[in-house]
Formats: sequence, C-alpha cells, structure tokens
Amino acid sequence: MRVLIIKTSSLGDIVHTFSAVTEAKKHCPDIVFDWAVEETFMPFVKLHPDISNIIPINIREFKGYKIFNVYKFFSNVAKLIYKLNNNEYDIIIDAQGLIKSAFISRLVKGKIKRMGFDMRSIRREKLAALFYNNRINVPQGTLASNRIRELFAKVFDYDISYSASVDVTLKITDYSILTENKRNSLISLPKVNSSYKKEDEINPLNNPYIVMIISGSCQSKEYPIIFFRKLSRLAQLAGYKVIIPWYTGSEKIRSFRLANFGASSFNASHTEELVSLLKHATAVIGTDTGLTHLANTLDVPTIGLYGPTSSKLTGLKGFNAKHIVSNYYCSPCFRKECQYIKEIYPPCYNTLPPDNVWEVVEEYLPILENIDNKTVEELDSLKDTNIIRSITLEDIENENIEK
Repeated sequence: MRVLIIKTSSLGDIVHTFSAVTEAKKHCPDIVFDWAVEETFMPFVKLHPDISNIIPINIREFKGYKIFNVYKFFSNVAKLIYKLNNNEYDIIIDAQGLIKSAFISRLVKGKIKRMGFDMRSIRREKLAALFYNNRINVPQGTLASNRIRELFAKVFDYDISYSASVDVTLKITDYSILTENKRNSLISLPKVNSSYKKEDEINPLNNPYIVMIISGSCQSKEYPIIFFRKLSRLAQLAGYKVIIPWYTGSEKIRSFRLANFGASSFNASHTEELVSLLKHATAVIGTDTGLTHLANTLDVPTIGLYGPTSSKLTGLKGFNAKHIVSNYYCSPCFRKECQYIKEIYPPCYNTLPPDNVWEVVEEYLPILENIDNKTVEELDSLKDTNIIRSITLEDIENENIEK
C-alpha cells in the first residue's frame, strides 16, 4: 500500500507528524510512505527512516499571480501535477488541514482515498474538508502531535494510547527519527563559527554546551534578545558553552549580537550538522518553534518557553522536556504580532525573566540524570512551570551582565 502524506510546512508541524508516521509503520509494516513538502524542509523530512520518496513543492510559485501571469501559474501547476503523479497512491492523507494542502491532494489523479480532517476538526480553513472524500473527526484542544497520531490511527484502523507511561515509552524507544546507523554517522561533531571567525571543535564531554533557539516563525514568539543575552551569560557562568544556531539573515544578526557576549553562532544551513549539534547538547532552550520541537524529537533535554502559544496544544513530548509558561493575562493569544507595545516586547515574556528561567533549568537538569528513579506521576507533575515574578527593562539595565 502506497500512501502520500501532504504536510508542506512548517518545521514544527512536520516534526509533529514524525511520531504518527513511525507508529503507523509499526502497526502496518507494508505501508510505503511518500511525503509532499516545501523544498525548504526537505532535508528534515529526509531524516525520517520510514519516508520512501519526497516530493518538493514550492508554494511561493503560486502566490501573487496577476492576470498576465496566468500562463506561468498553470505552467507551474502542470509541473506539480507531473511530480505528484509519478507514483500511484492508494491513500492520500492531508495532515495539514489547509486549503492549499487540500488543493494539492486533488492534483493527484485516480480513484484514491483522499483523507483529512472534517470541518469540526479544522480551526481555521474549514472549507479544506470539502476536498476530501473521506473526512475524519479528531477533536480540537489536544496536543498537535497527538491529533496527527489519532488521524493516522483512524486512517489505518489501529488503537493508540495517550497514557503518560505509554507516551514516554513510545517517545524514547520508537519515536526517534534517527536509525542506529544514522546515529553512528553523526558522531563527528561540527565546528562552530564565532562572530570573530574563530573555529572551536565542540566536545560535549570536555566542554558541555547549551543550544539556545532564538528564532521564531513569527515576531510574537521571539524571546526578547536582551533576555537571551542575560540567559546566555548565566549559562556561561555555570560552566556551559552557549551556541546559537541561525538560518536567516535576521537570525544571523541576532546570534551575532549574542556572540558579542561570549556565545558562539552556528550556521544551521547544513541539516546533518544541525542535528548533530542538537543531539550532543546538554540541553536546548527555545520558544515554541520548529528547532525546539526537533530537539525534543531527538530526545535531547529540551526547555520550551511559552508566551503567545499554549503548551497544551503545541507542547513538547515525553519527560525529557520542560515547559516554562507565561501567566500574562492575555497569554496564550496565538497572535503573530502582539497588539501591545511595551518596554519588553512581546510583554507575555515579561513574566519569564532570564534569572527565573535559569533557576528552572538548573533545577530541572539534575532530575533528567535520575529520570529512571522517578515515577510517572512525579515526572508529570514537573512538566509545566509558571514563573510569577515580572521583570522590567530597567531591571536588566541596572545589572552589569558583562561580568
């Protein structure tokens, strides 16, 4: 049975689908999975051992067309149709639930089961459900990765469990996206370029390091740079090297600003080096964004900072992860741009000051070393942390953080 998965973006959404693919393959070994995804994210999909073929899609080719570009538009559609029809599929699963992904599912020819969420299960673009001939109800309000797991389970008719003990067992043993051979190929560690063009060979045994994810899919998700600067300094004072991966130009600028305070910037354009960097880290600290979820999937100790988004909907999986959740009055707002202009922007992170975040990190890391001695109930109770104290820009400026 050949199945096409349509999940075009973003990195976090793609990572949330990995566990469902692994679980489906475990229950139905004869499935051959192909995946249609934006070209930017192809290297990440390649990490999953159960994906046979990847079909690159460039959504930007279909944006902004005027009447005089109709020929070019249909030319690009024809190219996409050709790529999608190189193989014959028994089932198409639209795991995205957007009109663009539903439209792509209709470009595949033949009498195929086109399966996706029903209208009640889609939060935004409900009309996408009209493109499917098999609609599946998956209740909203649950963890994103579990919703995809349930979608796949209903497509292939098997049962899944959401109990904490089963969830963590699956996370550790079955959900890793790296096979043993792949793990062995990533033993060699990458070089990190600092802002002064100095190259240091990373050795996590002699010089343990923490990766801080400063990027975000939208402005409201970005932890303030001045907070990251203080958090970076606290980690360095505790004996850790701090590494800041960057991909886009704006991320590079932010990472180099932190590099001026002792952190090292890292070019994340090479996926395998990035995975190696994350896999060998003592811990990864980041907001609710793709690289943070990727680190969590690699079973690295991961601390997620949640301001405008909800840890109950897009939280990290397993007990190797920790949520630090804002208690700002309008959080989570799920806005891409904050409507409030405050001295700390976005203001929901005002309740997650770096001193308190680092206290949680220092308290949490020793727990991970003794995770086997903890009960499921104990670990579950430690999952979320709310920080009460707020901090102002004046508090930061009054501290000599260069020392």
